[in-house]
Amino acid sequence: MLLYVLSHYRQGHDRLFDYGSEIHEQLLDLLERYGPQRREQRPDMPFWRLKGDGFWELQNAEFCSTSGSRQPPKRELIEYNVAGGFDAVNFALVIKKRKLIDTLAQQILEAHFPTSIQEDIADEMGFDIRTSLRQRDPKFRQAVLRALQLSVCGLRLQYAPRQRPYSP
Repeated sequence: MLLYVLSHYRQGHDRLFDYGSEIHEQLLDLLERYGPQRREQRPDMPFWRLKGDGFWELQNAEFCSTSGSRQPPKRELIEYNVAGGFDAVNFALVIKKRKLIDTLAQQILEAHFPTSIQEDIADEMGFDIRTSLRQRDPKFRQAVLRALQLSVCGLRLQYAPRQRPYSP
């Protein structure tokens, strides 16, 4: 949700997004491709629940039926034209400091997505992030190749001499 919103702020979108026309289908598509495997994806959940995080604001939410901590049905979010986005103070901050958008996006990607798809998501959404690949031990490649060679030959790794390189 936040990556979607930040990517649109980066492109000059206004502060608030209409759930029915700008969030539901688009976020559903992203959740199906990049989100956790679930029986049913619910783009309405992050849209509604972000209001409890102190930087997200909803407009027309008062028309929706809620009891306790329950959220309204998707139908009401659409029917009452509920819109959401960063509150005015935080929106002004990310618009004034555009590089902050990419920094936030990178932090979200690193915290919530596997390394293998972070760059794909960033590219698709137009973020300029630094990809910091962790440095491996230089001997790691050799150790993996040696283990593969031994397994192909049917040798057990724990019995193989460590000093002698494999030679066919």
